[in-house]
Amino acid sequence: MLSGNGVPYSPGVSSQYTYTAFNLDTAGRTVGTAFTVTDSIIAVGLTYQGQSNVTEVSDSTYFIPESNGDVNIYAKGFSTYPDTLLFGSGWQTLPFGSQGKNIQLYSDNQTYTNDSLNESITLSIRDSASFVETTNTTIEGFTVQESHVHVVESALYTVTGKGSTLVTVTVEIFFSPNLGTIINQTRVKRAVSTALSGKSTKAMGGGRQVNLVSFKAH
Repeated sequence: MLSGNGVPYSPGVSSQYTYTAFNLDTAGRTVGTAFTVTDSIIAVGLTYQGQSNVTEVSDSTYFIPESNGDVNIYAKGFSTYPDTLLFGSGWQTLPFGSQGKNIQLYSDNQTYTNDSLNESITLSIRDSASFVETTNTTIEGFTVQESHVHVVESALYTVTGKGSTLVTVTVEIFFSPNLGTIINQTRVKRAVSTALSGKSTKAMGGGRQVNLVSFKAH
């Protein structure tokens, strides 16, 4: 069922992937003990957010493998007020195949009002991605290619007359074109608020690391 090395493969419905997972603190250090996460492909060939041939994963990830090895992933963006109002959402092309460096995925400034406090807030978003390397790894006896891309998503919330909060999401993604899925991923979110006086608060946030240990491809 799997393709030759380096040839993009699109998984079918009911393909299943089991990961060993760890929770992380804001510095990317492991917190607690390992646990198991299982994802599956629940739909293929969808039309979603203006794109066709979309694959949906059980963890609410939507992606499109491209013929050149790149992968389009739908980014959910950053929340404002209310939480259902998101800025910076949209399709982002990650350069797993084209191997681009310092690619700007998204850049925008928005101003909104927090109705609960009647504050004017400016939100500046910058997302970028860089290809790191391609290597091989072995999973359940299969030697597969994995392509590593480094992604940084940042959002600066500035409240008029009060200060700002910088939210940074750093993601290391290892995608296999042979399996058509993520083999390893480390995602860490970090938020630091700074008052007008220049005093910063302790970083808040955390994240998760997942490592593929088994799969059933269809």
